[in-house]
Amino acid sequence: MGISFTIHPNGEYVLIKSQGDRKNAKELMEGTEMLYQNIQESGAKFVLVDYSEVNFNIKLPDVFNIVRFYDRKLPEIKDITLATIIKQETMELGNYWEKVSSKKSYNFKVFTDHKKARNWIKQEVAKNK
Repeated sequence: MGISFTIHPNGEYVLIKSQGDRKNAKELMEGTEMLYQNIQESGAKFVLVDYSEVNFNIKLPDVFNIVRFYDRKLPEIKDITLATIIKQETMELGNYWEKVSSKKSYNFKVFTDHKKARNWIKQEVAKNK
């Protein structure tokens, strides 16, 4: 399955839903570039990304390298507050991504629960009014 995104403006933040597979670092980087392009087009600074229908078959070094990719290719992504919803079975990758991203001063948080993710992004919007 290829990578797809749909954008749903939702007031003060944008919801982006994705489907597909990320089987290696190349697909992870391609998906990241597509996601960032969607974020730029929306003009949003607060984003909720629903990856609950994405299969991540990648390794921890790929997660580390994607954060390095942000630094090199997408430095403006530091201006984005991002809540990400993933499947429970990929939470090890998600927790590692959140930890590495946080050390690089990105405001990204990972969830498996849609309601908790929505509440967090709404709180972030409220803090920045």
